[in-house]
Amino acid sequence: MDQIDAIFTANDRMAIGLMQGLVEYGFHAGKDYGIIGYDDSDIATMTIPKLSSVKVPLFDLGQIAAEKVLEMLEKPPTEQLRVRLPVTIMERESVRTILK
Repeated sequence: MDQIDAIFTANDRMAIGLMQGLVEYGFHAGKDYGIIGYDDSDIATMTIPKLSSVKVPLFDLGQIAAEKVLEMLEKPPTEQLRVRLPVTIMERESVRTILK
């Protein structure tokens, strides 16, 4: 994989599937390329190598979404809704070697 240094996927399941598929072609995450998933699911720490991922506060996201929907039922919004929640990059083995 001379042309690709790293891959960012939309979620951890996609990243894990890609890691598994690329192993069949002789490419190994953390060694030949870096890969980061998104959502930091429990399975991210069970892969070999462990998957780096963006940790998202999913409970808070769901709670805010429910509150906003209930508010919208009472009074439709007059402007576009934007909410920012903090995220954290959980650096694990799938990127460590490639970053050094």
